[in-house]
Amino acid sequence: MNTSAKRERDVGLDLVRVAATVMVVCGHYSFALGRRKVEGFTNFGAFYANGEWPLAAVSMFLALSGAVLWRRYQGCKDWRTFFKKRWLTLFPIFYIAWLAVYFFKVCQTGRLFWGGNPTKLLLTLVGMDNYFAYRVAGYGLVGEWFFGAIVFLYLLFPLLQWLFGRWPAATMAAALGAYGVLLFWYPLQIDPQRNLVTCVTLFLCGFCLERWPLARKPLWAVPALAMLAVLAKMPLGLPRPLGDTLTGLCLLAALRALGPLVERCAPVRRLTVWLSGYTFPVILVHHQIAVALAANIPAPFYLWRGSLFLALTLAASLGFGVALKVCSDRLVHTVGGLWAKHQGKEEKIWKTY
Repeated sequence: MNTSAKRERDVGLDLVRVAATVMVVCGHYSFALGRRKVEGFTNFGAFYANGEWPLAAVSMFLALSGAVLWRRYQGCKDWRTFFKKRWLTLFPIFYIAWLAVYFFKVCQTGRLFWGGNPTKLLLTLVGMDNYFAYRVAGYGLVGEWFFGAIVFLYLLFPLLQWLFGRWPAATMAAALGAYGVLLFWYPLQIDPQRNLVTCVTLFLCGFCLERWPLARKPLWAVPALAMLAVLAKMPLGLPRPLGDTLTGLCLLAALRALGPLVERCAPVRRLTVWLSGYTFPVILVHHQIAVALAANIPAPFYLWRGSLFLALTLAASLGFGVALKVCSDRLVHTVGGLWAKHQGKEEKIWKTY
């Protein structure tokens, strides 16, 4: 595989990943409080003047995914290995998390197929159960809708890389044009935030961050922070999902600009890199944890109690995420080792996924 774009680790990207994960956990905890209809303050990072913080975090994740893939796989030719590695990164850990919650749900309901027709499990098998939940309600339990969006983007990456590599400005202009049209004329049933035009546009924004060094200059932090302050506090009446898109990109630019500062402080750098390694499993498990803890806050609701249970949600999500990652890594390496032994050779793909 051609990985000519290999570079030193960008801690700014790790910082973006960690911040986006915290935003998603806080937002879903807040939404769980809202569904419980508690009286008192429940906006622990749920809403801002022009949208929802978790959706802004998703915008950050999608652009971040584009940046990381362009950084690692620019000029890639070995697509078979690419897709193997992407599958090993996403699906074993997804299946383990899903099975754990699924069997808990079976015990809770007393029904093996509590989500209806078992053929709906095919959507779970390919990671699309939450992405298509607006059409087919079934067995979506972990991963949120953007797990399915990431799967789509990985599948589209070879085409997008080829187009952007040859005609970067034209490809970006076409994506922005389609995005702009859908802001004012939206005939689709799927939510505007999760349609593929929005997702691809954000993904390509990540390409831009890596292709053009000017887009990574720390000087972008100042206008990004200024725009972020306006978006956070001043209702602008923006069409969906423009507010969340702009907010996510502003946060990404500002946080990435802090990368060199984090790099200079070894303890903070080590902590950021370590946390970054567990963000995906945290995303997989946090929603169930947030709902369970939010449902058990004793009444009456006080701000300090809500804050304490939010801290517990973050800590428990990290703990379960670490355990999930360890289990998944061991499973993949064990199965890979048995397969390599059976084949009489050692495949590096199982070691480096």
